[in-house]
Amino acid sequence: MNLLRWSQGSGLLLLSLCVFLFYGCSAKVLPLRPLPGDQRAAAEEVLLRYLEQPLPEALDADVHLSWDIFGSKGSIDGVLQLQRPASIRLTALDPLGRALLIIVADNKTFTIVDSHTGRAYKGEVASETWHQYIPVLIEPKDLFYLLGGFLSAAENRLFTGSGRAEHSQEVWYGVSEASGASEQRLLLDQNDGFLKRRLMLDSESRPAIDILYSDYLPVASGTAHWPRQIDISGESVRGEFRLEVQQVASVAPLPAGAFDLSIPSHFTVDILP
Repeated sequence: MNLLRWSQGSGLLLLSLCVFLFYGCSAKVLPLRPLPGDQRAAAEEVLLRYLEQPLPEALDADVHLSWDIFGSKGSIDGVLQLQRPASIRLTALDPLGRALLIIVADNKTFTIVDSHTGRAYKGEVASETWHQYIPVLIEPKDLFYLLGGFLSAAENRLFTGSGRAEHSQEVWYGVSEASGASEQRLLLDQNDGFLKRRLMLDSESRPAIDILYSDYLPVASGTAHWPRQIDISGESVRGEFRLEVQQVASVAPLPAGAFDLSIPSHFTVDILP
């Protein structure tokens, strides 16, 4: 397998839906300026409303992905299926609605089936190949929450406080792991409690991922919500990406076989390092 050639083709574009390549040097994110007591209490109420919102169990949706990578623009339609805690299936479709490329992953392994070339690729999510596209900062179990604008129910999460960023009146919230391995900054809508923006910081407090969430649509008969549009950009992101949810088929648990991917017997299978 010519990995460079593959990375410049459909494999990169589809993997980019989940997360994105990060390199370069970005300025550190400065500490938040504390809020006065009454404003801090109001901000904590908004945070509580955000954390207590109902979460769907899964997502089965038609999506549209567009990108601009160093001036190279493109887009593709597909079907995105996610289920907690770590099941992922992405199917890229041709204009006739036929599957071009399918990616399935869980907390341990991933499989890619390329119908155009008649090849399939298998590997582990802890592998060097996977981390060429998926930063160590993000695990498969995080993707449902990352794309849905939620926080996972990590027991070791610490809220480091709320406050305003430098030269801004918007209220941000700091979140980190007890180990200090990663940190996030969350910008919540102070009216409805939905997540508007997420900054994921590296170990040196530089932004690794910058995600904007907008136009939340009701799902699960209106008891839960999912962002209709997600925009990914920033100094350390290799390109700009937009994921649009065009139609949600279901947020109910998916059938047991939804994340099983059979490789046709005549396909060539490559095991990636």
